[in-house]
Amino acid sequence: MKSERRHELEHNLLADWLSDTIQTIKPYQNMILGGIVLVAALVVVVSVWRSTAAKQDAVAWEQFYQAMQSGDTEELEGVATRYRGEQVGHWAAVTAGDQRLTQGCNLLFSDKPNAMEELRIAVDLYVPVLEASNETPLLERATFGLARAYEAQIDLDKATTRYKETVDRWPNGPFSDVAKSRLKALESRSVRELADKF
Repeated sequence: MKSERRHELEHNLLADWLSDTIQTIKPYQNMILGGIVLVAALVVVVSVWRSTAAKQDAVAWEQFYQAMQSGDTEELEGVATRYRGEQVGHWAAVTAGDQRLTQGCNLLFSDKPNAMEELRIAVDLYVPVLEASNETPLLERATFGLARAYEAQIDLDKATTRYKETVDRWPNGPFSDVAKSRLKALESRSVRELADKF
């Protein structure tokens, strides 16, 4: 009996609290309803935006992979330009920079003016990635590529700086051993003399 009475009293307290709360909220019901509708609309907008962004990202990466498969440097540079500041744009720029660097090095002894132009373009592709990206593999690859481009341009001081940066920042990275080897070579007198003649 006591338990039933206690349950009845608790029920009445809950009913009274609900009634008081409803009366307090009643003048604000339109604002509360508007807030709920606004939150629901925001959820829908964010969901649509994320879906659209994911589709655009997939398209960008598809363009990058197609350009890589084709081996077309200018196509890669187009992806880098279209998606400047984005991860896919950075990867496209570094990949195109590597290709320009290779082309420039291959032309050094047969067509020096075009070789220097290719190397200049490589530098122009690497530098923005170093300024904008925070992704370690990209930064490491761009720094090492920049060192090689400077060395090929016979700018040995800048090359040395970038090789040292590669070794210091990423001592266990994939380019560290080669960078150490190049630093050792650049310190030798014969390499400096050859660079001066070239």
